[in-house]
Amino acid sequence: MRIKGNPLFFNRPIGNQNMFGKKTLLILFLSTSIQAAASNSISDSFPGWSAGLIYATGPSPFVGNTEIESQALPLIGYSGDRLTWLGPHLSYRLNDEGLFSTRVVAELRFTGLNPTPNDPLLSGLTERQSAIEIGFDVGMGPITFSGRQDISDKHNSSWIGVAVGNEWALAEGIMLEASVNGEWQHKDFTRYYYGVEASEATSTRPSYTPGSGVNVGADIQLSLMLTSRASFFVGFDYTAFDSAITNSPIVGDDSQYTAFAGFIYHLSNRNGQRSTSD
Repeated sequence: MRIKGNPLFFNRPIGNQNMFGKKTLLILFLSTSIQAAASNSISDSFPGWSAGLIYATGPSPFVGNTEIESQALPLIGYSGDRLTWLGPHLSYRLNDEGLFSTRVVAELRFTGLNPTPNDPLLSGLTERQSAIEIGFDVGMGPITFSGRQDISDKHNSSWIGVAVGNEWALAEGIMLEASVNGEWQHKDFTRYYYGVEASEATSTRPSYTPGSGVNVGADIQLSLMLTSRASFFVGFDYTAFDSAITNSPIVGDDSQYTAFAGFIYHLSNRNGQRSTSD
C-alpha cells in the first residue's frame, strides 16, 4: 500500500518559513504524484475508512534555514466505489478498464512562504500561499499522467506531470514500491513561489523572474502488513529542482528530500466490511 502522501494536512512552522501551509519539510511528502498514488492504493485495497500516524523529516529549500525538521502527523482517509479522500486530496474515478484509468482530482498544494521581519534573508518578501488545484490523473499501466490548474487565484497557472512506477512482493505481506517522476511547472507558477519582484529586491537580493521548469524525482517505499487491517510503511522521496528554481536568490538548495515512516489501520477489510476482529 502506497501511503507517501503529501499529502496530509499540515500546518507546521519551520522557523519563520512556511511550506505546505506552515512547514517546508513536506514538499515531497505531500507531493501531488504521491497523493495520487496513495489515493489509488487505498481505494484499490481497502474500501472504507483508514486512520493512522506518519512521521516525516527533511530540510527546507529556502535560504537561511539549515535545520532538519521532523514531526508526527495524523493520517486519515476514506475510499468508496468511485470517490476517494486522503487529507487534502479528493478524487473521483471516471473509469477503470484493465490497465487504463481516469480520475478527476481536487487538492490543496502545500507550497508557500510567509517570512517575518525576523528573517534576515527573506524579510520584505510578500507571502506565497497554498493553492487549490483541480485536474486529472490518467493511468496507463505503470505510467500515470497528471495535470492541475489553480482555481484559488494564487499562482494562477498550471503544471503537468508524469510518473513511472512498479511494485514487487518480496514475501507474504511485504511490498516494495518505487517510481521516478517529472513535473513541468508553468512560468507563472515558478514566479509566484520562487521569484523576486522588483518591489522585493534589496542590495543583497536581486529581482528574479524565473521561466518554466521541470523538476525530476524518485521515491521508494517498503510496506509491511502487520495484520489483515494494520500495516507499517517506511520510505524516502527525492526531488531535484530545475535551474529556474535553484537560480532564485531565495532558494538555498538544488534538491529536496523527505524520509518518512508510519502506521495505518483500515477500519474495513479488503471487502469493505467492518468487524471487531482481524
